[in-house]
Amino acid sequence: LTEVFNLDQKHLTAWSMFGQMHLEKEEWGAAQKKFERILENVDKKDTFSMVALGNLYYNAKFEKKEKEE
Repeated sequence: LTEVFNLDQKHLTAWSMFGQMHLEKEEWGAAQKKFERILENVDKKDTFSMVALGNLYYNAKFEKKEKEE
C-alpha cells in the first residue's frame, strides 16, 4: 500500500483496503478515519466507504448499550 500511496495519494482501492485491514484487526477508530478520508478527499459518493461507516456507527451504538447493561 505504501508504494501505491507514493504514486497516488487518492487511490480509492488502496484507501479502501487500508480501512478494511483496520476493520479486520478490530481497530475501529483507525478504520473510521480511513473511510472518512475517502469520503472527504477521494470520492464523496463512494458506496463502500458509506456502508463501512454505517456499519461502524451501527455496531458502536449496540456496543455502547451492552456496556451500559
